[in-house]
Amino acid sequence: MKGKNEPMKLMRGVEFREAFGPGTVLPEYGGLGVANIVPTVERHFGVGSEWPALAEAVLPARLLEGATCIVALLVDAFGYLQLVRAFEEGTAPRLAGLVERGEAEGLVAHLAPITSTFPSTTVTALTTLGTGVPPGRHGVVTQVMHDAQLGATIDILPFAPMLAGVGLQTAGVSPEEWIGLPTAYERLRERGVETIVVNHREFQNTSLSLINHRAARYRGFYTMSDLAVNLRHAIEHAPRPAYIHAYWGTLDSIAHAYGTGSAQHAAEVQQLDHAIGELLLSGLRAPGTLVLLFADHGHIDCIPEPVVWYNDHPRLLDALTSPPAGLDRATVLYVRPGRVDEARGYLAAELGHVFDVLTAEESIELGLYGPPPPTAVARDRTGQLLLLPRENWIAKYQRPGWDRQATNIGKHGGLSTEEMLAPLLALRLG
Repeated sequence: MKGKNEPMKLMRGVEFREAFGPGTVLPEYGGLGVANIVPTVERHFGVGSEWPALAEAVLPARLLEGATCIVALLVDAFGYLQLVRAFEEGTAPRLAGLVERGEAEGLVAHLAPITSTFPSTTVTALTTLGTGVPPGRHGVVTQVMHDAQLGATIDILPFAPMLAGVGLQTAGVSPEEWIGLPTAYERLRERGVETIVVNHREFQNTSLSLINHRAARYRGFYTMSDLAVNLRHAIEHAPRPAYIHAYWGTLDSIAHAYGTGSAQHAAEVQQLDHAIGELLLSGLRAPGTLVLLFADHGHIDCIPEPVVWYNDHPRLLDALTSPPAGLDRATVLYVRPGRVDEARGYLAAELGHVFDVLTAEESIELGLYGPPPPTAVARDRTGQLLLLPRENWIAKYQRPGWDRQATNIGKHGGLSTEEMLAPLLALRLG
């Protein structure tokens, strides 16, 4: 854990703690992370929250004063370092202009880095945004995890067991009852706040939406331009007070397929910059509106690919109660009783050059899932060992009937600065 408590200085005096030395970042839940966005909204509109709001360094209090409408515009996978590079390369001139104007004219716009949740992945971050609590409380501690109550390893994104064709909803498992928590939208509506979700039409009534968006009015869209127009309409016409959450996911797909340094990524950023700068914000008159443009995580490029296949390590697999779970950049191992030391010793001897290895207790003590202790359900889902590939390594498990296919270029889930740092661009309108 060398250097894990040493601060890392970035833009605007914001400091983060290193995880395993330079180039790695621990998630922040005390005011400098994605996890603090919804508590900020709730506190502003008079809903009690035990979790801290965003710190002054990332969201100056003056931008919140008198705000009657808060818009959280989430661009999936638009990492902080990716945004900075887009500014440098000129592919996001409108967003860069907003930041420059904010610096020149006072607190109209303010940009700062924040951290993702852990793991740095969408389902965990979205559930934190939906419920207003950290992963250690809502229990979505990774995308693929073993659920002891269901007796299966499940993938949260499709809400289905990994090795069965029947979804959990079809089998009678209610997403709402499974999560067991109210949404922030429910709490806000009880206080008389209008709540709206602007998201792709294909996501309406999915399991993840039922977990995270209950009580919000859902406005679907098809394309980026459609999103910008629908969001603009919501801002202009929603009753006040209002909280509006909007989501754009295509940049994540582009980064996965082509990498963050590709021409395709640059083109998508240019389209996004145009949609936000021209279709959404240009000429928009919305006094009392605060727009928070942010990401849930970033990406690290993993080509050329150094890949570990767990199938090539049968001694390790023999020590497990179920196949490796989690993500390619943050693997969760569920180890048989009495064999944790054996598994950890094998990893040190055979794969010590690839992984940083933590016990679940060590990861909890580090605060990866939020302030300890986690709930009993969340603790059970963290397994016994957490494997974090170094640099741009990834680790995969070939499931029965699957081929060892070429992997995506862009990856996320781990603790690298590329994956963990997200931008928070606050824009006060009117």
